[in-house]
Amino acid sequence: MGIPRLFKTPQHKRFSYKSIYYNEEKEDLKNRIEEAKNEIIIENKNNIKHSSKIKGQFKRPFQSPFYQENKQSNTRLILIAIALFILAYYLFYY
Repeated sequence: MGIPRLFKTPQHKRFSYKSIYYNEEKEDLKNRIEEAKNEIIIENKNNIKHSSKIKGQFKRPFQSPFYQENKQSNTRLILIAIALFILAYYLFYY
């Protein structure tokens, strides 16, 4: 009987995982799709006109539909707050 080591940490377990299911057709299809996507990206890079790309990026923010929705939402919130204030005033003083 020896003295047990208190501060020795156990070593991690090593293993070799080999996948059980391998579908060669699926891997081949995946590789062909990636190659096709890369070819399309390369073709698109060659065909891009810089002026048309830049033209669409500089829109005024108040022309976007999100701005209009936000503006309507703010207006509705202010009207609700005014209505609640008038209701509270009426209830407290009458």
